[in-house]
Amino acid sequence: MLQKIFFYSGKYKQRAYLAVILILLSVLSEVGAFYMVYRIIQNMIDRQGLPEIFPWTMGVLVTYGMKSFFFSMGLDQSHVFAYNTLCNLRRALAEKLKNVSLGAVMGKGAGAYRQNFVDDIESIELLLAHGLPEGLPYAVSCISVYIVIFMIDWRIGLLSLVTLPIGMIAMCGMAMSGTEKGEQYRVSLVNLNKAIIEYVSGMEVVKIFNKTKQSGKKINDAIAEYRDFTADWYKANFNYMAVFQSVTPSTIAVILPAGMYMVYKGTLELPVLLFCIMLALSISTPLLKLMNFFPVLYNITKKIEILEKQFEQPEIKASHEETEIESTDITFEDVTFAYEDTIILDGMSFHIKKNQKIGIVGESGSGKSTIGKLLMHYWDVNSGSIKLGGVDIRKMSLSKLMEHISYVSQDNFLFNCSIRENLLIAKPDATEEELINACKAACCHDVIMGLENGYDTNVGDSGNKLSGGERQRITIARAILKNADIVILDEATSFTDAQNDALINKAVRNLAKDKTLITIAHKLSNVVDMDKIMLIDCGKLIAFASHEELLENQIYKNLWGRYVKTVGYKFKNKEEN
Repeated sequence: MLQKIFFYSGKYKQRAYLAVILILLSVLSEVGAFYMVYRIIQNMIDRQGLPEIFPWTMGVLVTYGMKSFFFSMGLDQSHVFAYNTLCNLRRALAEKLKNVSLGAVMGKGAGAYRQNFVDDIESIELLLAHGLPEGLPYAVSCISVYIVIFMIDWRIGLLSLVTLPIGMIAMCGMAMSGTEKGEQYRVSLVNLNKAIIEYVSGMEVVKIFNKTKQSGKKINDAIAEYRDFTADWYKANFNYMAVFQSVTPSTIAVILPAGMYMVYKGTLELPVLLFCIMLALSISTPLLKLMNFFPVLYNITKKIEILEKQFEQPEIKASHEETEIESTDITFEDVTFAYEDTIILDGMSFHIKKNQKIGIVGESGSGKSTIGKLLMHYWDVNSGSIKLGGVDIRKMSLSKLMEHISYVSQDNFLFNCSIRENLLIAKPDATEEELINACKAACCHDVIMGLENGYDTNVGDSGNKLSGGERQRITIARAILKNADIVILDEATSFTDAQNDALINKAVRNLAKDKTLITIAHKLSNVVDMDKIMLIDCGKLIAFASHEELLENQIYKNLWGRYVKTVGYKFKNKEEN
């Protein structure tokens, strides 16, 4: 168990060792204080004066001061160990996430990852900072105290062990119960987290459609399930816990009468009995701490294993070498791709030459967007290959592939920072002139200058301080600034109004100059002037030709007919009938 914890602690495991030693010294200091008290009692019984008693009295104060000092220093070291271990764990999982397919990451969702990185990992902190460093010293101190008692008087030593087997049986019972019930508890906690995220995220929809009752029932059921499993878990452990906490520390109930009988018979001195009783009482706290120590080890290991399992997504196949390519021709060779058990693309092959303007159309769910995302290496293909400049993208590093591609969708993301910082993501060393020229080409410079702080205006969460059209044009400006060889537009103007649509289309024309352009569109007007149009149906490439040639294809003809009818649709007054 400790091996997995120390794997993530790295060089900071030395801090854990130091914390254990310091806390052990703290516990032993308390035992030393008991020894000082024993000597005071002994001197008082022997009717010694103040000069003989005073040093031992000062010794009590010093040892208790040492106890506090060592414990404080130990906790300081344990927290350094804990926080750096959590830091390393987060970094390791984040590094692992970088190599997981982007499609898998987006499929899981930001809420689930936030819970993993923040809540789940943070829940380990208390266990690492307190449970682990305090548990080991208390175990050592218990053993040490028992050894001392046996050295003083073996009879009292045996008596001090009487309650221990009962406590061990109770602890084993708790461990077995915790293993069985703990898994159900964790599942109910995950369900509760999901229900809360869904409840909060869907609040607007719930209120609009007046579904508060149904939505409230779902989260109430999740809360009730969590309550029931938690109560069931504690109920299963309660009897074991009660036995352990009441019986294990009760050694005095055995030692006191037996010891007094020995004193009465003259086989044991009274100060020695009192010292042994104090030592036996000093074991109570460590024993109770130990009750929490063993579950701590199990829980830390289990939590880390669960986190590792949740990040065990297949890594995409990519090279770490910066492979150079001679051209930016795109080739799909018999590509088949399935998401889970559903085939999205089925044996697709085509070739796009450098600087060609290509449109991709088809019914919803036909696989249009998947083509662009596979080219971006969101996933690995199941069979076949995708090549850029004749090189399989699986033999290219992701960073080198991304140098050649700009991707713009209807949902492009802006970070919660200034417009300038969002633009510089594409080219960190861009000059002010390059920023302005990119924004002018994207038809958003005047809008930006009209804002209170211009390019230094904060856009808010996901760009929510800007309109949809403004966000879209800024993301296009970002793509222009990147100046990649290939531009993929995935439904970039699907939900824009007429004015923004015209501005965005003008920005797209500026973006696509002397570049390969792939436009995935529902609005067929956006692709009629393309060099070629791909017609996709049920994951298959039905045709790859110009607009005029495709009008001979019945499927495309139906799509075009529906589009023309939609564009020409208008409401009629009764007077017109």
